[in-house]
Amino acid sequence: MSSSVFARTMTERDDVSLKDRIAQARQKHAEASAASAVAHAPGGPASGKVTFFRVLGMEWLKLFSLRSSWWLLLVTVLLGAGLSILQCAMAKPMFAYTEEEMLERGMTGEMLEQIIGSLATTVANSCTTLAQLIFISLGVIVMTNEFASGMIRSTFTAVPHRWLPIVAKAVLLAVISGAITAAAVLVSWAIGFGMLDGEVFPMTGVAYDTSLGGDNTRVLVGAIFLIIGMTLFGFAVGLLVRSSSGGICVALGVVLVLPLVFTMLGANSESTGWKKGIYYLQSLMPGEAGMRILSTAPVENFLLTPWQGIGVLFAWDIVLIGIGIFLTAKRDL
Repeated sequence: MSSSVFARTMTERDDVSLKDRIAQARQKHAEASAASAVAHAPGGPASGKVTFFRVLGMEWLKLFSLRSSWWLLLVTVLLGAGLSILQCAMAKPMFAYTEEEMLERGMTGEMLEQIIGSLATTVANSCTTLAQLIFISLGVIVMTNEFASGMIRSTFTAVPHRWLPIVAKAVLLAVISGAITAAAVLVSWAIGFGMLDGEVFPMTGVAYDTSLGGDNTRVLVGAIFLIIGMTLFGFAVGLLVRSSSGGICVALGVVLVLPLVFTMLGANSESTGWKKGIYYLQSLMPGEAGMRILSTAPVENFLLTPWQGIGVLFAWDIVLIGIGIFLTAKRDL
């Protein structure tokens, strides 16, 4: 072997060895960082044992140490409130229509009532339309990023009970998504109430519904539960798939695409035969079941009541997260 070939071979070996040492050093640093985060997380002294609240504090630090997390949540509130206010602003001129203008547009007072709906339904639908997409994606990414970066090994080194950080992540996501949605709903309803309270529908003389009674309270509170359930569904899919792009595609496909496929098959409550089975399956899908909480249509038109629907969504979350925890405990990282 010539001296040049020998020198090149030794150089390549040195490069590989250097890369290995750098990777090991990074891994040790990540493990030390995770252990330090658990030790100094809120909930107890640095010398104490690992507890759920200290792991919860560690997950809080990991999520909100990134400035992008704060921006994402702020944008979610602004988008939800902005869409709601925009719809209220578009509806306001309609209350000033004269009878001639209504007839020119081929509309009646009853039709306008159905189009505009109540303030509660306007706010709830506006605050959840884009928030579903954002929080489903956030739920997936919070879990898959740790697998992609290898940080999950450090987390499980610091917290040997693998179920503990997974449950802590789920609880943290539920609290954050619920709080952000509640803020968007509160701001939207307050501004919408100021804009439309006291308005009367033309031709019918019926006052626009800005109250919080009856189904309206259930719709507004249900919007919060819907986003929490969707966030946890995304988290569960990310835990199972372990891929950000794949997890987002699967989660959004189940929530948004499958219901459209079932609808194109013509399945409905009056179907018979195999289409009846498709209708039952469609009604029990997480997205379709969860959206029942926002509906004010007669209950007899649907397989599930609003609260049964949100219960089905959370049942999906619990089962999938449980399966994810079981597989995480058994699979290699």
